[in-house]
Amino acid sequence: MRDESDFKPMLASGKVVTDYRPYIIYLKLAENINVELKNTALPQNSDFEYLKEIIKKGYEHLDDILAELTRYVLNRIRGDIAARAVYEVLNVESDPEYATELIAKILAGWIIEIGDNLGVIKLKGSFIGETD
Repeated sequence: MRDESDFKPMLASGKVVTDYRPYIIYLKLAENINVELKNTALPQNSDFEYLKEIIKKGYEHLDDILAELTRYVLNRIRGDIAARAVYEVLNVESDPEYATELIAKILAGWIIEIGDNLGVIKLKGSFIGETD
């Protein structure tokens, strides 16, 4: 039987996100409420455009880009569902604000990993650059 902690979504490399479980549970919980709610928490074309835009603005450290992308996607995550997902995975009560930021950070990390895998950006250790 496969260990759930090893699961990565499509085009994820694990270079940025080491544990996708809270995010995967979030998607399942959101889908049970409303498919559209789930879809808002998935990577969008506009996310990759924004990723390229912030790199062109001079962001190059992974931590800075991850923080900026997290802020960008934060409003697409529902706090009550995020808190429930964190509880289901980690068996720890968390406030919705913390859980929302955690899920948004995982989504942002996945966007970076997808961008790297598709050649939209180039991930080089803790730095990210443009591809020409």
